[in-house]
Amino acid sequence: MITPAAVIHEIAAPATSWDPYFSIKALSNYSSLSTRLLRSFLTAPDHPLPHFRVGSRVVVKRSDFDGWIQIFRHEGNDSDAIAERILSSLDARPRVSQSRTA
Repeated sequence: MITPAAVIHEIAAPATSWDPYFSIKALSNYSSLSTRLLRSFLTAPDHPLPHFRVGSRVVVKRSDFDGWIQIFRHEGNDSDAIAERILSSLDARPRVSQSRTA
């Protein structure tokens, strides 16, 4: 007898390992980038978009695209981290004691 947990696992397992191939148009929908921009990345001299050419059709594997797009990732400046770094550097400076003479 198959338990409900086993059925759920069998159904969910293929979905996690699914790695489709996208046409340029489908990749445009997936990535929110224009088809023109994606086509220009196919032949970019510095870091071309990995792809397969089947006849005249171009397809891109989703995992290849996801890995490739990471080169364009920019980390924003976290203002809390910057403020903390500045404050901790101020705390680390030696303090000059001010003695009062009467």
